Amino acid sequence: MNAAARNAKDLVEDAKVLLDNGRYSRALALAILSIEESGKISVLRGLATATSESELKEQWKRFRSHRAKNVQWILVDLGLKGARKLEDLKPIFDEDSDHPEVLDQLKQASLYTDYSENGKWMEPNNVVDENLARNIVKVAGILCDKKQHTPQEIELWIKHMAPVSDQPMAIQKTALRAWFREMETVGLFREGAISLDEFLGESNAL
Repeated sequence: MNAAARNAKDLVEDAKVLLDNGRYSRALALAILSIEESGKISVLRGLATATSESELKEQWKRFRSHRAKNVQWILVDLGLKGARKLEDLKPIFDEDSDHPEVLDQLKQASLYTDYSENGKWMEPNNVVDENLARNIVKVAGILCDKKQHTPQEIELWIKHMAPVSDQPMAIQKTALRAWFREMETVGLFREGAISLDEFLGESNAL
């Protein structure tokens, strides 16, 4: 998780260098690679709670899937649209969502020439403009994980979340709250701008 976070940060910093030098298509490509690296962290959390050989294989498949790793860029889009609670993030898990596919198509367009259906050749520099590149680089920077992950954090995640991985949302909320609070108790949780109760959509703490 820490290796992925460091690489995601390096990729977005390289993207910024290209952006500042007018290399918009390549900046976009590196920003998307950064988003994919950041996406490995949530996949690795799932790997940590796998309890069977089939689950392990599925998580490793997700780890190597571009679609699985770039799905979380939706987070920023949803945040800009006012998502403030756990239920607001349901589109992330929607198999029919086109967000991951759109991002992968942007990556391809930023690196390769292609022939369009309307009979025109497309080149990266003609497809990717400055505004698009800057927006995706910004998203990549937001998604970069600046937290140092520790074995204790993952042990606590397994303790609280593994037993409820196949349980209804209400039960998972309770487990997530317990993990959140124990992380806070041992000094591993960094307080954010929104409380856990607000994020979970609860009006009162348990």
